[in-house]
Amino acid sequence: MAPCTFPTLDVPGLERRATACANGAGAGGGAGAMDQWANFFLGQVGASAALGGLLFVAASLNLPRILQYPGLPERALAALALLLGILVVSSLMLVPGQPLRLIGAEALAAGLLLAGLGLRLERGIRAGWTAAPASGPAGGTALDRSADTQAGPAADRATDRAADPAAEGTGAAGRARSRRRHLANAALYALAVLPYLAGGAVLAGGSMAGLYLVAAAIVLSFCKAVLDAWVLLVEINR
Repeated sequence: MAPCTFPTLDVPGLERRATACANGAGAGGGAGAMDQWANFFLGQVGASAALGGLLFVAASLNLPRILQYPGLPERALAALALLLGILVVSSLMLVPGQPLRLIGAEALAAGLLLAGLGLRLERGIRAGWTAAPASGPAGGTALDRSADTQAGPAADRATDRAADPAAEGTGAAGRARSRRRHLANAALYALAVLPYLAGGAVLAGGSMAGLYLVAAAIVLSFCKAVLDAWVLLVEINR
């Protein structure tokens, strides 16, 4: 007696979709694929917490001098906000079982909050320029003086300053230079925040590729925060 045979149901793409869902890369979730990123985000939690504590201590120790320079209090707050953003986003990425679109919404919300804070600080700095356009107590901001320290030997700097009093940061030339430094700092802040927005949008659209943009935002935020920490901890005391 011949064995019984039954027809098989062949649905195009069914096996491929089942494999994708099993790997956590389906449209509704990314739990399986997020496991591969767990060590990365766990490291960012520890690093951002440590650097944030260092920056907070540096700002506390140098608070009187920071308050003397226009724009530096806002810069310190922006640096702390970037580190807090890394801490919050990385912590949320470690929450298990989240749908991919929820992960994207979290990254997008963090980017929007950081962007809003940056715009608010920018308006405050520009309002301060209008109200009190003069530079800091020693002429120019701490970032201006840090740029001067990298321009050449001390003797050359002394000669240049003696020949050109505006090089000290006083007058219209000094204020213009301070504005250029501030615009460069604002551009670096925007460069660190924009990948959060792009990565969140890509993740919300159902693609795991957005995690690479979030990782880029974290790395750029660290670079910006380290630069600010150096200014607030070292350059301000030169």
